[in-house]
Amino acid sequence: MDVDKLKEIDLIRNSIKQGSQKKDPNSVVDFFVVIDGQENYFDITSAKPNMKEFQALKLKLLRWTALRLSQDRNADVFTRIATPYNPYHPQPYQRWTLKGLFDLERGEILVGEEFWNFVGGGEVYEDLLDVFQKAGNDLREEIDRKFAEFRKEVD
Repeated sequence: MDVDKLKEIDLIRNSIKQGSQKKDPNSVVDFFVVIDGQENYFDITSAKPNMKEFQALKLKLLRWTALRLSQDRNADVFTRIATPYNPYHPQPYQRWTLKGLFDLERGEILVGEEFWNFVGGGEVYEDLLDVFQKAGNDLREEIDRKFAEFRKEVD
């Protein structure tokens, strides 16, 4: 069965009932950005969640959608999972645990370069890597000094 994120959103939108306002303990998102009028809510996660973690993340995304649509049923909302890097690079990110759970075609999960280019609004990934490389080189002595301090505290 193929997953259709837009159909899920419509099902949630159409099931919203009038009720009293409540605080939800799981309503904090890791990253929020509006792109071309679409509200994007991200959970930033580790690179290799297991099946149970992916299921919990899917439920969280559905809940976030419902929470937002309960405030404004016409909101253009899209909830996503982001992994800032691809541990399989240069190979594509492939996890059997994703199959049948997420709408990969519509970017319900964005990994590494896909994520950074999406939030950056273009082909920014390589530039971002260059900036990190330069910052790392410029701050090398300070970084080494901090790690040396951490090692002393642990020993």
